[in-house]
Amino acid sequence: MKVNDLCTKNVVSISNGDKLKDALKIMISKKFHQLPVVDDGFRGIVNLKDVALSNMDAEKTKVSKFVVRVPTLAPGEDVLDAAEKILNSGMRALPVLKAGKLYGILSESDIIKIAENINIDEIVSRPVITIDKNETIGKARKILRNENISRLPVLENNKIVGIVSDIDIAKTLIKDEHEMSPEKIPTLDLPVETIMSRANVIEFGESFDKVKEHMKINDECIFIKDRVPIGIITARDILEKLIPPKKFVKVNFINFDNVDDFDMEKINNVLERFVSKMSKIFDIDTIFLHMKMYEVEGNRRKYSLRARVYANSELFTAKTSEWSSLASVQDITDKLERIMKKKHDKELS
Repeated sequence: MKVNDLCTKNVVSISNGDKLKDALKIMISKKFHQLPVVDDGFRGIVNLKDVALSNMDAEKTKVSKFVVRVPTLAPGEDVLDAAEKILNSGMRALPVLKAGKLYGILSESDIIKIAENINIDEIVSRPVITIDKNETIGKARKILRNENISRLPVLENNKIVGIVSDIDIAKTLIKDEHEMSPEKIPTLDLPVETIMSRANVIEFGESFDKVKEHMKINDECIFIKDRVPIGIITARDILEKLIPPKKFVKVNFINFDNVDDFDMEKINNVLERFVSKMSKIFDIDTIFLHMKMYEVEGNRRKYSLRARVYANSELFTAKTSEWSSLASVQDITDKLERIMKKKHDKELS
């Protein structure tokens, strides 16, 4: 399948000299995360997340301040090749050019339409990073930036009541503070419940087809059990699964002798999913996992785990401590994924 078969044509764009506020209005109203910039030809894109997590005055700032150059696609390009470009770019969508002119745009959401029969357990992210409804917008923005994520489920008594995303944060940049709070409370000090949106939730155990149907609404789907969020899937998670890993990765297990075969099989599955995801943006060479087991509180055992990942001639490290060997590996791969994605996105900015 070719890019031309899935991309959106007749694309909305904006100019370098326009106000950032105008770009935000378009992106918010149409739920765009990237907006092409055209001035006598294609110039780049504005990335919503960059704007939402900045401190710029959207009324006074020009679009040109936030224009970034990105890879481009061709109408006749293979969709899976385009998917890999999108993953490597750190963006959710890339422009499609024809004869040097803007022809369309292809997004993660466009591509996942062709996904079929994916095992949800292989792509769902756990645990879910959340925020309480009474925490401030400023804290939510800080978490989004530090964790390199784009949405936060909002909880009340550990039950999900909404979600706050980069789009919700962006809305605060084009509203007067008096509109946000008649009491003249600074916007960043307001509770997140004042800006949260309805969460796109689905009961854990539903089929992949059901998940795809839900993701026509938003590009994420939160799995719940008794209204408690237990996992999240994004369009990017599905996209990563469509592309096979690039190479064999050597994993060195140190002090895993006491882990039984059943748990080792599950641990290998966790590592396979981690490698499958991260191989799209990093050339992973070797992984070292060093475990130390010790007894606490009677016969209960705790597992301390250190990890080193050699990728792109760099070393990434993480450590954790959990009550089972499997939980330790799950947690440490989640941490490594956030660290590596943050590094990748920083290099692109």
